[in-house]
Amino acid sequence: MSKFNCDICQKEMDIDIDTSYLMSLYHGNKEKPAAETLTTCETCYQAKEQEYLTNYEYIFKEAKAGGQTIKNGNIDCWSSQKGPDGKVLNQEDCPHCQPWKHNKDKEKCANCNKEFGDTKYFGNDGKQVCSMECVNIHNNKVQPNQTKKCFVCGKVISNEEATYSSEWGSGKKKYYCGLECFEKGMPSKNNPPQPEPPPKSQNNNKGMPTEIKIILGVSAIFLIIIIGVIGVKIYKRSRPKTS
Repeated sequence: MSKFNCDICQKEMDIDIDTSYLMSLYHGNKEKPAAETLTTCETCYQAKEQEYLTNYEYIFKEAKAGGQTIKNGNIDCWSSQKGPDGKVLNQEDCPHCQPWKHNKDKEKCANCNKEFGDTKYFGNDGKQVCSMECVNIHNNKVQPNQTKKCFVCGKVISNEEATYSSEWGSGKKKYYCGLECFEKGMPSKNNPPQPEPPPKSQNNNKGMPTEIKIILGVSAIFLIIIIGVIGVKIYKRSRPKTS
């Protein structure tokens, strides 16, 4: 007699008496089990049968009357699902038996939502579209949201896209469409920011040339001398004469 335990409820089972289920190759969305195989009693299996049928690639039923393969890639669909030709699908080709192969998200046009063919186009916001007609329609739709342009390559950046930005000495913000343009546009030894012109002085005298200052100074001295000479002459003339 061979005995073992259910991995779910830990019930002890006898291989010659109890019905058990052996499952392997998990493809579900939950965290992959640590063990490569899962063995359950009939009660635990029945409680989550649909989940097991959906997420496990291989399921084998062991019973006193004999064994039965429920899921395996090279046998018919366990629920007899049929294809367009009316024949029961092989489990490998059946989206019902192996949904992880058939439910992968496929890229679709941002405008008409059709799956892409061999060629893809890009709208101004960087989203993919399937034809030039869809490019024009899509660009017209997103135009109201386009408020920024990449400082380096000039690409229009929509408000929905993540952007890089920097603020230089002028206080003006510059936007970049991606990391590559951001690194190219940032100031460096090889790409220094353009210097801003110095602000104009509010005091006009501070900007007066030296030559003009000298001329004005000399003129002021001569003016003082002339005024002094005239003052002396007036003084002499106004003095009373003595005999």
